[in-house]
Amino acid sequence: VNISNAQCASLQLGGSAATSSAGTLTFATTGSPALDVSGNIQLGSTGSTARIGTITFVSGSTITASSVILGATGAGRGVLTMSANSLINTDSFLVNSTATQSTWTPSTGTVQLTASNTLPPTIFTTFNNLVISSGTTTFSSSKTISGTLTINSGAVANLSTLTHTAGALNLGGAGTSGDSWGSTTSAAANQNNTYFSATTGIVNVNSASCTMPTQQTIRGGGTTCKSAT
Repeated sequence: VNISNAQCASLQLGGSAATSSAGTLTFATTGSPALDVSGNIQLGSTGSTARIGTITFVSGSTITASSVILGATGAGRGVLTMSANSLINTDSFLVNSTATQSTWTPSTGTVQLTASNTLPPTIFTTFNNLVISSGTTTFSSSKTISGTLTINSGAVANLSTLTHTAGALNLGGAGTSGDSWGSTTSAAANQNNTYFSATTGIVNVNSASCTMPTQQTIRGGGTTCKSAT
């Protein structure tokens, strides 16, 4: 991909029935290359374990797709590797069981989930920046977000009954304090039913993404931490 507005209806990487070759998508290293796939991206093909599908991002590259599917059942695996400042916009991720496990490397990229979905319990267990922009995203296993977990206005995180970790948390465009977060059903220190489904799950947030108020705080600019509502 060497242009900023590449488009296709769907994409399969990994040989067809007539070949056992692997398939790889690459990006130009300049020009903010971007690919918009109106349907699904399938990494790995059926019929042979040699039919591996690979996407390797470069800095500034973007992919938008309805769904990203790693691996073909019992056959070719998928390899998805992000890079600094790279972006995936997708409704969902899916993982199929393969003879050799598919791999996902989040690097320092950003994933934006654009519709209600359930994150797979395997492979997609770590993220750098994770944005829930629309609908409800259900966490089916414990997730680690090393950067920022962002939940946009109108979107919801279903943390299930599990404990997750995030470097920072942003709710509806506002920074938050650190400590644990969840719904009022949970035992989290900060409880919020607008952005979290009514489950017992919590997310432990390592760092505040807002300014903690003090007696010396002066009214004015900046994002000041507020109590959860």
